[in-house]
Amino acid sequence: MTIFIVTTFLASLLGACLCQGSGSQTVTFTMRKMAFSTNQFGIDLYRALNVTDENVALCPFCIGSSLAMVLLGAEGNTAMALRQALYLWGLHPQEVHLAYHDLIAHLGLNLTPLDEVFLGAKRSHGDDNVLKIIDNVYIQRHFSVHYPYQFLLNR
Repeated sequence: MTIFIVTTFLASLLGACLCQGSGSQTVTFTMRKMAFSTNQFGIDLYRALNVTDENVALCPFCIGSSLAMVLLGAEGNTAMALRQALYLWGLHPQEVHLAYHDLIAHLGLNLTPLDEVFLGAKRSHGDDNVLKIIDNVYIQRHFSVHYPYQFLLNR
């Protein structure tokens, strides 16, 4: 049985990138908190799946960022449950959203191309690294969305 968890790779990537100094962006406490929270959420998610005889591929970072988008519009018990599941105690939902944005930008700046890591091939300095995270909120047709929520999602 082969179990492939993207969170392990992401944890290593986050750790390496957060340890490196990027000349253009400072690693904030909130970014470090988001990296820790994402790793903890990934471990909990894997344990909850309890898959013993199947291959598994999941990305807690994408799942967590999607749930964080839901957290922006959640209130009361729902917001509390999402914060608890995502390990986001003490952070305002707007801070969470901005921290995900900053963390993605930081990873994109410090990402080492996989062919350079595994094959030792060096790229020219003009090549740009690309990090694509896919997460969207889909809204039912004819369903109204509060403008402040929509504004925060588009940031």
